[in-house]
Amino acid sequence: MDQSTETEPATFTRRAGSSGLRLGWTNVRNNWLTLVGLIVVWGGYYYRNNDWSSTVTMLSWTVGGVFVGATLFYGLYGLSTVRLTRDELVVTRFGVRQRLLRDEVGDLVRGSAYPTVGKSLELHYWFITDVRGRRFVALPDSLFPDDTFEELAAVLGVRSRPVTGAEEEHRLSPWWMRNLVLTGLLTAVVLVAVVALAWWGGGAVRDWMHSRAEASAQEDFAAQVEPQLKTSRFPHLDLEEHGAPASPLFVSGDAKTRSEVTLRSRVDLVGTDPDLASAEAIELLEIQCAPSTKGAEVTVVAVGYTSDDVLGYDRFVELDCAADPAALHDWLTWSEQHPADKDEGSFTVTQGRAFDGEQSDLEIVGEAVDASDTALRATMERACAFPGADEAMVTVYDRDMERSIPHVRCDGIEAQLAE
Repeated sequence: MDQSTETEPATFTRRAGSSGLRLGWTNVRNNWLTLVGLIVVWGGYYYRNNDWSSTVTMLSWTVGGVFVGATLFYGLYGLSTVRLTRDELVVTRFGVRQRLLRDEVGDLVRGSAYPTVGKSLELHYWFITDVRGRRFVALPDSLFPDDTFEELAAVLGVRSRPVTGAEEEHRLSPWWMRNLVLTGLLTAVVLVAVVALAWWGGGAVRDWMHSRAEASAQEDFAAQVEPQLKTSRFPHLDLEEHGAPASPLFVSGDAKTRSEVTLRSRVDLVGTDPDLASAEAIELLEIQCAPSTKGAEVTVVAVGYTSDDVLGYDRFVELDCAADPAALHDWLTWSEQHPADKDEGSFTVTQGRAFDGEQSDLEIVGEAVDASDTALRATMERACAFPGADEAMVTVYDRDMERSIPHVRCDGIEAQLAE
């Protein structure tokens, strides 16, 4: 039968074509309030934990994903065909063929407007029955060109008629047409699942694109900076990690969009002197802030220095490239001219900007070797000896975080230790 069907000339053939998309548009037109409600509820839920820009982006990806999915669905639906050969009627939907012998075709029955709560949609179904009155297929009237089913009935020599009543329509209707409440719930579940899948897929695509943008920006940045990192120019570069050769440069990126990437970088130094060489550190900060990378902005750069692997003189300076580095340069110059003792601990010094973009105070964070008064006093006195300490934000804590002094008052060290 299959082989003969493929080779026999068709006596009647109709393809859905663009009618599949028309059916999709009919569904959207008649359910637009439900769709808008889902978008509002979904967007409101997302907005609770995100800003407006992220919410708009998420909704754009979601609606776009649903649109693409629906277009593909109804586009595939548009490939549906009704084909009549000498021997049989073949109906194809989504690649699935249903066959009925030509002599077994009964009537073509047009159902009433598809019922829903409160109104009727402009969507009718045609039921093709067999000679025993049983449903063979149910097809939307708008899926095929106008008069398709009347012409098919004429070619078959069978009746084309409306349903005789509610009882016949109920008998011929598929289960999902007979149980509207259950169908509505299942449709809502499927729609929510599609929206969630579109949102997840859109997020996955966005994250992938952001990841590519970050990787590209990091590679461009490294390509500009690494060639300048020569030991002849910077003798304290740390070229090893756990005993293996490694680059002293570390860079990370964060993409808000594909064309808006922020970069942070750090260069590590190692040596035997208590404090890092100021000229070397200042030049490394300038080199890291200098690169111009398309679609990326270098925001924060840093230089780290270690002079002893065991409770050594760890130094870390960080600079916001848009901030005035003068105070940080003063610290570097002063600390090199006044080397610290090991008992005075480690220091992290940051020059950043406030949330409003204005210059913030220099931040000096000292890490004492232990929680004793002696160790904390030594670290506090070291920070307060800096000429610009009165205008800086000074914080001191011990390595084990047992004690901390978040706002050191340089004129009241003993009083703060006693608190």
